[in-house]
Amino acid sequence: MEILQPGPIPLKIAQDLAVLALPDLSSFSAGEIREQYWPMFSKSGLKPEWLAWLQNAVEEISNGLTKLEPGKAEDLPNFDPMKPIFADVQRVQGASGEKVLIMSQGDPRFEFVDE
Repeated sequence: MEILQPGPIPLKIAQDLAVLALPDLSSFSAGEIREQYWPMFSKSGLKPEWLAWLQNAVEEISNGLTKLEPGKAEDLPNFDPMKPIFADVQRVQGASGEKVLIMSQGDPRFEFVDE
């Protein structure tokens, strides 16, 4: 298992998700995203070590008020699992509700989906 050294991009993702906001990476260059965001994924979605890191970071940043938990692609309306190859479905649960998040290496990188 690789040793994680989260940079500013994974931290920004965790900070935004901790407040149930869609992660905004617009302040980062394409090169920074390639270096820090893309390696978080395998062909089947987020690598397990990065998922565990994000789950812990979101909970820690939110003082335990927000949790990131795995979701199921087949539970989403109109979700075509063949469309995004590098996609990951997560449930973000916080004090103000729950959102289903799709994370992808393509565009959009992040999307909240209505159930």
